Amino acid sequence: DKILCHYKQKNSNIILNKEKIKFSSVILSAIDEMRYLTADKDIQIRFFDDSANDFIEADYIEIKRVINNLISNAIEYSPVGSDIDIRLYNNSENVFCEIKDYGAGINLEKYGNIFDEYITLSKEQKKIGFGLGLHICRSIILAHGGNITISSKPQRGTTISFNIPLFSTIETVKVEE
Repeated sequence: DKILCHYKQKNSNIILNKEKIKFSSVILSAIDEMRYLTADKDIQIRFFDDSANDFIEADYIEIKRVINNLISNAIEYSPVGSDIDIRLYNNSENVFCEIKDYGAGINLEKYGNIFDEYITLSKEQKKIGFGLGLHICRSIILAHGGNITISSKPQRGTTISFNIPLFSTIETVKVEE
């Protein structure tokens, strides 16, 4: 799926089918889908919804792809019996999502821009990976007019944060003088 998505992005850009979405519902659905992975590692996902408004205009499938990828990464790199925290909040223009794990963390100085193609920790972590997941996530978030960042320290975990513009019912009308 990641390779196909990457190929589509490289050859035809991302085509978004936007609709009004309650972002917290997407997150709750992704958490529910990941139960089998969290159960295998006895990981607890804690969701903190601090948003007063979390309606976005987005492509449901693509935003779900981002959330699923980020949660599955957090699970994969977290130790057995740990927690993953997901926090949702907003300001007047954007809804923000933070996904934090308490796992091995990443030495970001060593890996440069972790969102670039083919950057992977798979060998270091003794896992299998192509280095496309975070790159695809960044492409999707940017296509939605948002931004994505990472903060991490070895042995202290990783937090990936991104924002998406809030749904707006106000249409901009260009007035000619």
